[in-house]
Amino acid sequence: TDIWVFFFFFFELGIDSVSASLATEPDVLKDSLRTALDIGYRLIDTAQVYGNEATIGEVLHEYFSSGKLKREEVYIMTKFSLRFSPKQMRAKGDLHSACLAVAKIALRMLPFYVYTPEDIQRCFEKQLKDLQVDYVDLYLMHSPCIGENVFNESSGRFEPKITDGEFNFVFIDYNPVQIWRCLEDFYEDGRAKAIGLSNFNIKQVQQVLDRCAIWPYNLQVEAHLYWPQDEMLEFCETNRITLTAFAPLGSPNRKTCDPSTYWPEGEPLKDSCVLELSEKYKKSAAQILLRYLIQRGIIVIPKSTNPDRLKENFNIFDFKISDEDMNKLKNVPTRQRLFVFGWLLFILLYKTICNRINLTQIIERFFKSRYFPFDDVDRIKVRRLMGEEIPEEELKKQEEGNKTEEESDVSTDEKRKP
Repeated sequence: TDIWVFFFFFFELGIDSVSASLATEPDVLKDSLRTALDIGYRLIDTAQVYGNEATIGEVLHEYFSSGKLKREEVYIMTKFSLRFSPKQMRAKGDLHSACLAVAKIALRMLPFYVYTPEDIQRCFEKQLKDLQVDYVDLYLMHSPCIGENVFNESSGRFEPKITDGEFNFVFIDYNPVQIWRCLEDFYEDGRAKAIGLSNFNIKQVQQVLDRCAIWPYNLQVEAHLYWPQDEMLEFCETNRITLTAFAPLGSPNRKTCDPSTYWPEGEPLKDSCVLELSEKYKKSAAQILLRYLIQRGIIVIPKSTNPDRLKENFNIFDFKISDEDMNKLKNVPTRQRLFVFGWLLFILLYKTICNRINLTQIIERFFKSRYFPFDDVDRIKVRRLMGEEIPEEELKKQEEGNKTEEESDVSTDEKRKP
């Protein structure tokens, strides 16, 4: 008997959501969460950066205190990172101001992740308080990217480092294992029943595996029909790490939620193969996409605030896609990452600030960092998105280099087993 684990995901899409922001519409979040719990969803995935943990905590307290549900019946997954204030969310718009003074103020308000042991401890305690629980079931490191910060005592926030009044974008050369030790401490004291990673590539995960005491339980990455993550899935299966797919439907509302960020084109829900199978199995396109992923052994966490869609997404256990049709889906030619971390790259943010900021230098510094979350192929894609022409020689060289490196890794490094 096949037993699939289905995870419920509820968060605001992107850090700059406005009209669709669940952080600014707590009643929408509460009603949707109640509906989901009543339907039978039992996992809630969130993060401090989404700005909705306190609202989620109110609903959880309501259900736990009334006896509708027990704490152990709900699986709570969250991630640590800097929480963004409404002022920080408005900063992206201010960056485009013709006034240099306004743009500089916006720079100081931009979001950065914080990853010192003291910061993580402070963040985790706040998250537990907001969620109104004594422990979380899974705690994830949200991203491998770290920008240098300074703590502003007056605002109580971590802000980008400013040198001599100028923006100084610096990637911290940190030890991810040291950060992982913090999560291991939370696991040891029982406040995190499991720990994991998010948005890490294979090399970055392996760096943690090589030196960790507590094995990562889960890795959360973008995965859907157009970005199947075949290599990552194989890696996780080999190392006994569960893989969770965010945006399993291709995040169809991503452009509406954050119109200021560049979003690559791609709509798995409208793919001809998906629509064909939808008609064949008498299931919605969303149900086909979700079933496709779980039959590959990937956990899915679809987001919806619509009660009918919540029910629809939940009802995917009464059918199975045939092997022949699974192969059709696997062979869909479109391959496109839909989340390129444009807000982290600052590609669009800094293009119109002023000529005094060297965009090329910032991008080069970002790409050279070993903490860049995507692999080399993705780096070329992002450069293309920036409008850069990539010479054929470089493409061939990159492809040959990737193959050589992969062969070297397999022949010389014996993967550690959990």
